[in-house]
Amino acid sequence: MLEPDANDKPSLWMCYGGGAGLGGYGGYNDYVRRVRFFEFDIGPGRVTTYKRLEWGQTEAKIDEMMIIDGGAVKGPSEAS
Repeated sequence: MLEPDANDKPSLWMCYGGGAGLGGYGGYNDYVRRVRFFEFDIGPGRVTTYKRLEWGQTEAKIDEMMIIDGGAVKGPSEAS
């Protein structure tokens, strides 16, 4: 799942380098900060992840993908 993409970066970034708080990460040069959410659906054994923006289109789910389905890890080509 962490195979490099076309830009030689991991397909899914789950760490922000320890930056947190309003002054700790991003928010400069018109960059809208975001946070990654994880939804766990225990019944079907499914994990979905996406990002939400701090302001603007706050209801939009950005980079949404299903990373586990039926208890099995889904690779980048299988993620929806």
